[in-house]
Amino acid sequence: MNLPYCFPDPQAESRRRSQEFQQLSVPARLAAMLDTIEAGMYLRSISPQRDVIDRLFLEREAAAQQIQRELIRRYG
Repeated sequence: MNLPYCFPDPQAESRRRSQEFQQLSVPARLAAMLDTIEAGMYLRSISPQRDVIDRLFLEREAAAQQIQRELIRRYG
């Protein structure tokens, strides 16, 4: 069957985009990352599920802190 759409291989696309990102200067990389973070924060702020997002974030943050405390306790 000959489909009208041809989607790129996800691994090849990911590899291509990561190589493009690695070619950027450090300030450009930081700007790209900050732009992504800001976009996510904006989407979070307008989401009707903001309370769920905030609760999950706090739960995951607490779990990560607990893991860090346990690792420090075990391995100093």
